[in-house]
Amino acid sequence: IAAWQNTSDIVLPNNTAYFWEGNPTLDLNLHIRNYSPDSVLKTEVYSNVYLQPKQSTTIEMISDLALFYTFPLGIQPCFMNPFCIPADGMNYTFTGDVTDQALVAGPNDSMYIWLLASHTHKFGVGYNIYTRNPGGGKGQQVYDGFYNFTYTAYQGYYDYEDPAVRFFDPDTFVIAAQDGFIHEATFNNDSTVDVGFGITTNDEMMLIFMQY
Repeated sequence: IAAWQNTSDIVLPNNTAYFWEGNPTLDLNLHIRNYSPDSVLKTEVYSNVYLQPKQSTTIEMISDLALFYTFPLGIQPCFMNPFCIPADGMNYTFTGDVTDQALVAGPNDSMYIWLLASHTHKFGVGYNIYTRNPGGGKGQQVYDGFYNFTYTAYQGYYDYEDPAVRFFDPDTFVIAAQDGFIHEATFNNDSTVDVGFGITTNDEMMLIFMQY
């Protein structure tokens, strides 16, 4: 549904809803870095979900995420890994396609985009999303990671802890799922070891959230 960053409400557009059939299982995953050098950090997160009976006219909202690459660095040496950030303090940019092959939407579906957001760990220094032209290639830029969390001000840098979340009018932002998006992230690894995909704060990720 979303990545938690700050206290917020996710209020869907009129006449839309997430469809939860039967007895769904909710996977609520909290991970947060402990900045204290010697103490346990207590963290609590509360989530409220508002339900109502499905109406025949209700439009389903799809929540999707697309990762650039998930193969652990330890399985392949850095020169063989498509997602490896050398520990040399230089910028490295990775670019990937997001089409129907990685989404719930099928190749003949239209996607009415409502939300776009990004996610990296601490080495992330930039993130952009573009529409993808039919057959490939960058189209219009629709997400600039240098904006603030609420996408109301251009702050000039990527804040990996509170990356921008951009909302759209889904009636006016419509793309073909087979065309999809192109996402592009830049990383700068100033540590002493090469870094690839992983779940700790010393590893990296590159993914986008989208709702449509």
